[in-house]
Amino acid sequence: CTDVSCNNGRNGRVTAFLTGGVQPYSVSLYNANKTLQIKADTITNNTVVKSVTGADSLVIALIPGTVPKVKVEWIGLPAGKYFIESTDINYNTQGIIGFDGCSTLDSMVVNQPARLTPNVTVTNLLCFNDGKGFVDPNPTGGTPFTPGNTYTYRWSNGLTTPDLNNVQAGTYSVTITDKSNCKADTTVTVTQPPVITLSSSTTNVNCRGQATGAINLSVVGGTPRTAAGSTPYSYSWTGPNSFTSNLEDPTGLTAGTYIVTVRDSFGIANSGQNANCLKTLTVVITEPASALNYTLSQTPVDCYGNATGSVQVTGLTGGTPPYAYKWSNGAITKNISSLQAGSYTATITDFRGCDLVRTINVTEPTAPLTDTLDSRLVSCLNATD
Repeated sequence: CTDVSCNNGRNGRVTAFLTGGVQPYSVSLYNANKTLQIKADTITNNTVVKSVTGADSLVIALIPGTVPKVKVEWIGLPAGKYFIESTDINYNTQGIIGFDGCSTLDSMVVNQPARLTPNVTVTNLLCFNDGKGFVDPNPTGGTPFTPGNTYTYRWSNGLTTPDLNNVQAGTYSVTITDKSNCKADTTVTVTQPPVITLSSSTTNVNCRGQATGAINLSVVGGTPRTAAGSTPYSYSWTGPNSFTSNLEDPTGLTAGTYIVTVRDSFGIANSGQNANCLKTLTVVITEPASALNYTLSQTPVDCYGNATGSVQVTGLTGGTPPYAYKWSNGAITKNISSLQAGSYTATITDFRGCDLVRTINVTEPTAPLTDTLDSRLVSCLNATD
């Protein structure tokens, strides 16, 4: 017999050679369940019968010689055990096959190889677009070529290597072929984590020179850490005046440029190998272009004790307009007037709440204006001395 070349195929063959007895012969093929597969009657050594090629086909041929033989071959058979019953013309259909000299009963097994199975192992990308995917088929079954070159491979990307190394995320198909040209197809998908994406919102410094800025960082993507007690990502901030921080959302910041490097779980574990498992972001904290500043000038009281003095705000610059005014005497105007001599304090506040306090004295004459009269008697009546 000839074994099936591929698992679950139908190209097995069973062959019987008939000689002796008294022609014509009759040959029947039964499967393991004793079910008749095909039967040929009236076979002689001067007659050649050939059925239509196909499943369970039968080919009968004459083999000349001193003792001619009739070759009966069943082709297109699946794997399994088969029984061949051969009888000649003198066989008594009521007899027992193989015991009357006019019949024989043989059995044989058509084998098949184990199913060719790809058994593909996929190593997915650790970092987005890092190109370090790995696809490793470990096929079993079929009929290998040699121990060192067991199968052939054809990948959907055109390669013919057994493995795919350093591939990007995507779908890959492979056809594996054994020595008998049996094929096994499979498709696998190499995945990757989503790209790390950083965004931020800022609280800028309200008053120039202060440290009231803050950054609220948002991170999505990558492969976050899930261990209890650890943050999903690591954060490394740098900024002006040698500023550093490992917090996600730093506060108490002065104006300037801040840069954060965020790493996911694989970027933390392999910081030198997986550059795609980290992302950087630059954030700028602003402040007013100049600090709030102004000068107070006074107009003195004209006469001692009067209320004719005034104070003016001059050279008001910086901060963030508009401005609000509050004086120690309760006034809320920019300038104040009708003042008596004394100390006056101005508090000017800008739109962001930054304020600047200055004090000035309104002056007056040191004393009120006075006069003195000196009198004496004249020497004679109507005299003028």
